[in-house]
Amino acid sequence: MPASGLPLLPSGLDLPADLSRFYELCGGGVIYSRRIRPAPARIVGPQEFQRIDLAICGEAISPGPFQFWFAVADVADGNYIAIDLHPDNRGKCYDCFHETFTMPGYVSVIASSFTDLLFRLVHHTDDSSFWLEKHFQPLGEAFKLYRHESIA
Repeated sequence: MPASGLPLLPSGLDLPADLSRFYELCGGGVIYSRRIRPAPARIVGPQEFQRIDLAICGEAISPGPFQFWFAVADVADGNYIAIDLHPDNRGKCYDCFHETFTMPGYVSVIASSFTDLLFRLVHHTDDSSFWLEKHFQPLGEAFKLYRHESIA
């Protein structure tokens, strides 16, 4: 998609440099067409870049880390990939299944950065999402990154 500016973020949050550069060059994009995979991954445009709870539920959820998790890719059926904008976790990407994204133990870290996410999406050629493959090893569990701090 043609570039259309950077997402508007709440005060105190910044985009990771690689995602900022992406939005300087593109206004979003489709990684897979339906000819290749039944459910393409779509990097959301800057106007759609919003908190993951708002993207999935339509309302803010608290407590939790959701004020830092933003929908960066729509992977169909109400599911998203979130990117973390918390300063300690900036850029980590999470699998956010609409039924379990609020539940500790069910949110896998699937990429270490936006660049890593794009690389994995582009190079994965199977019919399913790379993080759902049997051989995929998650890079951790998202809620554990927040274990030692209170998120209100």
